[in-house]
Amino acid sequence: MNRIFLTLIIVVIGLGIFSCDAPHSNPLDPSNPDFAYGVIDGFLLTQNRTPIGGVKIIWKNQNVISYTNTNGYYVIADILRDDGWVLFEKTGYKKDSILVNWNNQKSIRLEEKLLGYTIGSLDGFVFTPPRNAISGVKVIWKNENKFSLTNENGYYKMDDIQMHDGMLYFEKDGLKKDSQYVQWGAQNNLRVTDKILNYNVGQITGSVKTFSLPRTGINNVRVYWKNQNLLVYTDTDGNYLLNNVNYQNGWLYFEKDGYRSDSIFVQFGNQNVTILNDIFLNSIPRLENINISTTVIHRYTETRYRLFVQAKIIDLEGDVNLVRVRCDALGFNQQLVYNPSTGFYENNFDFGQTNISAGLGKDFIVTARDNNNYTYTIGTARLTRVIDKEVVPKEPINSSVVGSSPTMVWERFSPGYNFNYRVEIYTATIPSELFWSKSNISSDDVRLVPDVTLPAGDYYWVIWCVDEFNNQSRSKEASFIVK
Repeated sequence: MNRIFLTLIIVVIGLGIFSCDAPHSNPLDPSNPDFAYGVIDGFLLTQNRTPIGGVKIIWKNQNVISYTNTNGYYVIADILRDDGWVLFEKTGYKKDSILVNWNNQKSIRLEEKLLGYTIGSLDGFVFTPPRNAISGVKVIWKNENKFSLTNENGYYKMDDIQMHDGMLYFEKDGLKKDSQYVQWGAQNNLRVTDKILNYNVGQITGSVKTFSLPRTGINNVRVYWKNQNLLVYTDTDGNYLLNNVNYQNGWLYFEKDGYRSDSIFVQFGNQNVTILNDIFLNSIPRLENINISTTVIHRYTETRYRLFVQAKIIDLEGDVNLVRVRCDALGFNQQLVYNPSTGFYENNFDFGQTNISAGLGKDFIVTARDNNNYTYTIGTARLTRVIDKEVVPKEPINSSVVGSSPTMVWERFSPGYNFNYRVEIYTATIPSELFWSKSNISSDDVRLVPDVTLPAGDYYWVIWCVDEFNNQSRSKEASFIVK
């Protein structure tokens, strides 16, 4: 039975072999068109069409690996010709792939593959205006919190940057922070546009000089930067320097006792040192001395009042063109005139019969105006005394006849303050003339013999009370005749 079954199998196989009309080839023969193995190759380039070497090529079906050479060429041979994916990988480049369809081909040249970058480097330069290289600027790549510092040429560079568009920040003390948006595009070595950083902290410098010629520096002027409450003083040459000034436009003030204050509006440019034009301070006229005195003249018909004002004014510019004195209590506002012989601004003012006692203890205000039309209040003084009482002559009086050396006698005068007398003798002519005078007569005296021989004629005499402030009161006239 077994022999019969074996014989049938052999017969069937033999019939199958010899029943085919065409010749049959060996399936292991490489020339067989149904051979199962093939070859793929191709090139890998950057997006700028630069060959990429060292790219890992993976035939995914069989996990076969190859690498590109320096020309970007790769080949994978002896792989099963089953449709599948070829993968491309290299650090710094985007992964990519190609689907392979054999379509009964034994060898396939794949299309060129352009790989995009994923890691690159960026660099650039940082300047201060106008184009001064600046070192030590912190340049921050925000995407990865990486940073670099500029060198002495203002240059910075950052490598191994993930190529995602993002912000680049620039920081340094004393400079305004800034930023720049970076778009990579197809390149992996990116030169960023030059960055100009403006200052936010710097210096203000300048000089303060006299308005008068020759213009010389004024020392110890207070220079005040109001924005930050910064205060400095000028040196002996009138120069000043403010450091660490925030770059915010504002007012700079200049002050010194004895000078008119001034100011200037500062607008910062692109420099960290702002040099201002010279400031010329106009000196304020100074009242060095003032005398105010009154004169009361007693007559038989009336009493008249006079006021004398004398002011010593120091003016470095020498451009004072108007000096006035004012007393509101008297409704008085008058000009003083410069007297070159005394060096004072002075004037006499006749109030007529108006008693000026209302001005006692009240302020007399002195103002001065210069050629720049600035008016300054330079000082005040007070009226100390109006001598209303009069010294009374006793003899000779009432046209009494006397000799050529008469004795002048008057009633004792005791006003309660320091004073002295002055005696004057006048001719009784029209107009009358002062014939003789004697001053600084002691307040203890009540009589005086003139040290002069009077010719025959008609005369009159008066006696003055003069206090320590030069306030005066004159007696009524006392007439006499010399025979």
